[in-house]
This record gives sequence, C-alpha cells and structure tokens, in this order.
Amino acid sequence: MKKFTSFLSIAAMAALLIFCIGCGSRSGKKSGGEPKEESKSLPVSSVTLKGKHANLFKPTGGKYTVSLVNTNDGWEVRAKITIANKTPYDKIKDNHKYECELESVLGYLLNSSDVEIESLDIDEDELDALLLGGVDDETTITCKTYGYHHFTYEQAKEIFDKTVGIIISDIELSESDDDDDDGKSKLFSDDAADAIDAAKDIIEVETDLLKALGGML
Repeated sequence: MKKFTSFLSIAAMAALLIFCIGCGSRSGKKSGGEPKEESKSLPVSSVTLKGKHANLFKPTGGKYTVSLVNTNDGWEVRAKITIANKTPYDKIKDNHKYECELESVLGYLLNSSDVEIESLDIDEDELDALLLGGVDDETTITCKTYGYHHFTYEQAKEIFDKTVGIIISDIELSESDDDDDDGKSKLFSDDAADAIDAAKDIIEVETDLLKALGGML
C-alpha cells in the first residue's frame, strides 16, 4: 500500500512538473514571439537629402521616429521627419524655369553600412506646400515602405531593426512648360531666319545670272 501511495505521489509530481513546463513555454512564446508594433528614435543627422534642389530644404527637430506598424495590407516600416524650408520658391534663382512642385522624390531606408535596404513611398505634396511658405517654415513628412509588398511581421521587423538612417534623393523641381515652349519658339524662329537668309541668297544669285544672260543676248 505504501509503495502504491508513493507511486501516486511521484506520478502527481511528474504531472505537475510537466504542466508547469508547458505553461512556462507557452507564456514565453506569448511574451517574446507575438507580433507587436514598436517605434524608435533616430538622430536627424542620419537623414540625407540629395538632388539638384536639395538645398531648398533641411531636416530639423533633433530626432525623428521610425515605426513598425500593422496595416490591413501587412506590416510596414514608417518614418516621420520634420523638414524645414531653407529657400522659398519666389527666392529661387531663375524660378521662372521651374514649376512650384517637385518631380517624383525617391526615398530609402539605410542600414549601418549605408546600404539601401528598402525603398520608401513619399508624398511630394507635403514638400510642395512647404515651397510656398517662408524661411524656416516646417512640415512633417511621412515615409513608408510600399504597401504592395504585403510584408509579414518577420520581414518588416528585420527591416525595422536594421534601419539606422534615411536618404531622400532626386529632389528636383519640375521644369516649366512655358519655358520649354519659349525654347521651342526660339528654335523655330532661328530655323525660319536661316531659311529666309538662304532664300535671299538664292534670289540674288538668280538675279545676277539673269542679268549676265541678258547682257549676252
């Protein structure tokens, strides 16, 4: 009887130990493995602006936020950066050559080796509006990985963890259509003038030839 009781005690303790281990394992998975949104701050010095008209703007604010977010189309990495106006559109030299808007701006997330790890979708309208403001006016732009990638949590998390900087490139104003038309008109006028001069030369040669022939008759 005592042996049977001891056997039951040992069996009960073993079952309890297995139950505790299982609970601990499930608890650890829940706390460490569940997808979750998060964010981090990076120094604004890690933002680089490039392009023909990049000097119109400057990143400001000391720091900016990079976030890992869950959307209806999957996970995305997003950044919110404060940009200040350095030179208003009406102060740009030869601004008549350009529209008060930017061409398609490109953006990339960078890793610690300054390698581009993912492209960013940037709304140029936010920067276009800033062009109309005064010096030191600011706006906050949102950059995000493209939703069509439909990143899983693991994919987006890896990108988020590796991100240490951002580059915004191809910052260039759109060329003015009026300026293009003026250039075409000038080119057409030059061609027409050359044709007229050539015609005059031909007429003069023919006139001289007729006079010579007339004298010979």
